Amino acid sequence: NNISEEQSYEEELELFMGKRILLVEDNELNREIAMEILKEYGFIVEEAEDGVVAVEMISNSKNGYYDIILMDPPSFGRGPNGETWKIEEDIFDFVTLTSKVLSDNPILVLINSYTTGLQPTVMANILNSVFKTGEVDAYELGLETDEKGIILPCGCTAIKKFN
Repeated sequence: NNISEEQSYEEELELFMGKRILLVEDNELNREIAMEILKEYGFIVEEAEDGVVAVEMISNSKNGYYDIILMDPPSFGRGPNGETWKIEEDIFDFVTLTSKVLSDNPILVLINSYTTGLQPTVMANILNSVFKTGEVDAYELGLETDEKGIILPCGCTAIKKFN
């Protein structure tokens, strides 16, 4: 059993070796942890600490540059020139922008949002509208409470997986 598990792990590592990821995460500790884990798998990871930096990086990247985009954009914020970002209003344009820098053989795009105003179906529809191939999985995020059976909605995750 150990030999097949080890072979499987090695094959998995080969799939990821040298693939480029854009990681958009505003929490420094989360970003550092994610980067270390992804680098262990052989990914080349570029980081953006917020949506403004991510837009700048994407705007300056050549088409087909990234194989994976992992995003946890803020719900609301202000850019350096006073521009405002509100995820419910700007996420479609942001996802459209990211589509321009995905490689010819992308692996996935993941968007995580802690905004209760965005439902999983909306995020799935955005990903399906922008990216015509692949499959989407979208889930509601929730926090368990002390009261049995009560879960507080707190956002959603949507993943577009390409074949």
